[in-house]
Amino acid sequence: MTFYRDTLGFEVRNDVGSGTMRWITVGPANQPDTSILLAPPATDPGITDDERRTILKMMAKGTYGWILLGTKDLNATFERVDRSGTEVVQKPTKQPLMGSVTAPSATPRETLSGSRSGTKVYAKRSPGRHLAAPRSRPFKGEVPMPATKKPTRRAASNVFTAEEKAAMKELIKERKASGNKAAAEADCLAKIAEMPPSDRRIAQRLHKLIASNAPQLAPRTWYGMPAYAKDGTVVCFFQSAAKFKARYATLGFTDKANIDDGEMWPTSYGIKTLTVAHEAKIAKLVKKAVS
Repeated sequence: MTFYRDTLGFEVRNDVGSGTMRWITVGPANQPDTSILLAPPATDPGITDDERRTILKMMAKGTYGWILLGTKDLNATFERVDRSGTEVVQKPTKQPLMGSVTAPSATPRETLSGSRSGTKVYAKRSPGRHLAAPRSRPFKGEVPMPATKKPTRRAASNVFTAEEKAAMKELIKERKASGNKAAAEADCLAKIAEMPPSDRRIAQRLHKLIASNAPQLAPRTWYGMPAYAKDGTVVCFFQSAAKFKARYATLGFTDKANIDDGEMWPTSYGIKTLTVAHEAKIAKLVKKAVS
């Protein structure tokens, strides 16, 4: 994220995390419809160990995926990237236009490729307008390039569901909040009051359980969910079944909760109803979380 935000000057659009996973969306400040999703590919739980090792090797060589970015001033961009300490694998070089016609003058295109993350940056320096020239056959020694299709706005908008987008907007509002504890608790209670009756009953009972068994936890919201924080960091939270249209509600704990139990332990609990036995178990968990 440092490379895109601090070196290239992109703005951070979304920063969403859950457990050890994190998804960051960045994009040019003057192009709100263009975004790049940053996510660590080698941590995908759906890949095998062999596939993970292959991905890491390709990332080390800079061959695992690439992206094209344009800049109006190649030299200034290169100097900024170079000063930032980014590893540049190839300095700006001149290459033929490979069939493009430039008006009013046909000047070579200069490219800057490479970064520590394997990103490739291409920049146009021709003063004129670039037009594609159709050709019946390639030039001698030229490797034909496959046709590409520009992604539509609809495809980009389908990356996140409406519920996920709403949660991201809630997080942005929370980060801009004043930090007043009374206001934070009022927001938490308001979110509980908005829930459907079945979720609301569970959330209200959990709120009282946490307040009585871990008074050092301050109520607030987290992605629009009721949450409870210690020294400003969320320790546990309640996700209603209606939040993401799930079959059941969830009581979750972050890695700041001291609920470790050997080498493996649960960090979230599905809840359909709360019994006296369940409440006793939750009270014990919450006390342990802040111990």
